[in-house]
Amino acid sequence: MSTSPLQRLTESDESMPPIDIASSRPHASGPPRVHPWIHPGTVKSALVFATLFAFVFFIAVLALPPQRVGDGSEYYALFYAIKDGYRTFMTEPAYQAYDVLFKSGNIPGLADTNGVRHAFPPLIQLSGADFNHFWFYPAAAAITGGWLALFGMNSHASFLFLHTLLLGTLVYVSARAYGRVGVLAVAIVLVGSPIVWFVDKVHTEFFTFCSIAIATTLFARRKYFPAAVFLALASTQNISIGATAMLVLAIAAWRARNQPIRLTDVILAVATLVLVALHPLYYLVRVGVIDPQLLAGGAKIGLNFSNMLIWLIDPDVGLFPNWPIGLVIIALAAGSMRGSAKPSRLTIAYVAVFLITNLYAQASTQNLNSGATVHIARYATWYIGLFVPLLAFALTRMGSARRIVRWIGVAFLAASAVANASYFRPSKPETYMQPTAFSRQLQRRFPSFYDPPPQIFSERFTGIPIGSQPESFASLGPDCAKLVVVAKDGHDVVPTRSRRCQFDLGAMPDRVIHPAHWDGTIPDGRKYVYLHLTPQEQIDARPMLRPGVHYTPVSGNLRSVDFMGKGWYPAEEQGVWSQAASARIGGETPECPAHGFRFTLEFVPFITPANPQIAIRATANGTELGQHVFDKGMPSTATFDVPCTAVANGRLDLTFGIDGYISPLKAGVSGDGRELGVYLTAFWIDTAP
Repeated sequence: MSTSPLQRLTESDESMPPIDIASSRPHASGPPRVHPWIHPGTVKSALVFATLFAFVFFIAVLALPPQRVGDGSEYYALFYAIKDGYRTFMTEPAYQAYDVLFKSGNIPGLADTNGVRHAFPPLIQLSGADFNHFWFYPAAAAITGGWLALFGMNSHASFLFLHTLLLGTLVYVSARAYGRVGVLAVAIVLVGSPIVWFVDKVHTEFFTFCSIAIATTLFARRKYFPAAVFLALASTQNISIGATAMLVLAIAAWRARNQPIRLTDVILAVATLVLVALHPLYYLVRVGVIDPQLLAGGAKIGLNFSNMLIWLIDPDVGLFPNWPIGLVIIALAAGSMRGSAKPSRLTIAYVAVFLITNLYAQASTQNLNSGATVHIARYATWYIGLFVPLLAFALTRMGSARRIVRWIGVAFLAASAVANASYFRPSKPETYMQPTAFSRQLQRRFPSFYDPPPQIFSERFTGIPIGSQPESFASLGPDCAKLVVVAKDGHDVVPTRSRRCQFDLGAMPDRVIHPAHWDGTIPDGRKYVYLHLTPQEQIDARPMLRPGVHYTPVSGNLRSVDFMGKGWYPAEEQGVWSQAASARIGGETPECPAHGFRFTLEFVPFITPANPQIAIRATANGTELGQHVFDKGMPSTATFDVPCTAVANGRLDLTFGIDGYISPLKAGVSGDGRELGVYLTAFWIDTAP
């Protein structure tokens, strides 16, 4: 008896009566009644859908300006290794072809040829150089799209053509399985998920998405042998997916054990085994490890096991916080699983193995906040392909609903997809050094609810790569109270200036500078702990001109930055030049003592024959504090006594008028056109005698 696609997706291993999709009741007899939208498509209709979809897609992505992201330079280079060098590794012909592409300037952001040559020293051999990423994806582009060079197109177009073929195959398979609903499911997931950003990127995320979506749809239709092949295709770039491919191949062999051996099944089984083994065996033969990142750096097995769920739930890099439509699809599908329409044990095993093996493998990375994306981690996009047949299933169950309900549901999904496509539009630049809006609000309003991995928290809220931070540092969150301290033994903690929080970084409490306990370690072995400043500690650490503290306005000294107002050029290694006629210094002070404060400047006046003297006069909140005149270009000091009447509302704001400033260009001593007065090297306040 024939079965509907819904049955093939939902029935268990035991035989079941067919499901009436329209009413969700088992038939007593006769074929299932199927809503016209969800009738499995014919070969002809599926080909029409796939061709139209692919044609529109290819025209659209060709029109997008190319941009190199992430590991794209490796893939472009390997494309030429296959096409021009006839090797799977880099040789001189490949470097020469890549250099032509680089010098053409057609793809902004490409790494220069010399950088590509020396990208991974441990992978360079006499025969040629391998990269940290496998050659199958660029080889597929060279084989399927290399012919576009005949029409003057470069390697970028070949990759886009490969993307088009994969998407066309996905549309065809989904249309064959679910008819028009299958095509709609592909369109919604494509446009309505973060994967839309990757459609024109020479990176493996779109390749992986299509391969997994095709495999999962075929698995749902019990086409186990071809499903295994497409999973194996995905595993060429990400070897952990091979575990699911082998599971599906085992299922296929078990289900076919009592049937006559078919040549096509044998071919597909062999292809699966070859593809799964290709990546690890290649690198094992070439460099002695199953994955180059274990040798050249980038991964260590099980390194971040405790953080393996971040790819799904983290507010910055996780799938569902960045793609809430995925939760809606799960809810729709779960609500449709009534009665006999429940996932089979095989489906549960498929999803479980896919999640566990890939989450564990992804947790082996050393970089938890990688680029080449818009907020969401690239690893998180691996799971989007699972949602194509899941959405198609949910839409099939809507066939029994009233027409208005169906149209409202489809309209909601379509509107959400359009909003998502705008947010993850392909032209948007990569964004991974700032938090998502959700993450910012979560850490601002409920900072104790979730502690991200320190690398993510620090990089997102400071905009500074963790590798560019001091050996020991502390980074504040957006609530100006929560901070993560990362430290290496023997190194003092240096607080990182926050984008939002105005603190005197040198006045942090001792428990920040010398934590008494630690929460754990980050991938490079440094210890970390999350702390929360108390309200009093925040008050004590606010920026303040503190008596006796010398402030040096040099580049990299963040403590003095809070007090430098207008009228200064960018800080240099030993100080900062005043700009033209006036400059300002100011900030909060402690309670003004009885005789007020004494403010001191250390500086070198800019004296030349064209300006034989410099005069500095100071005012504070409208009160004249005096004037000093200097006629020698040597280290000098100027002091000004500030009465408490000139300290307004707990702030001391000084304006320095500078007479005799001049540019080195005008003075005839250099070509520097800046108008210089004094070179400030330090300032401080004391209690006035």
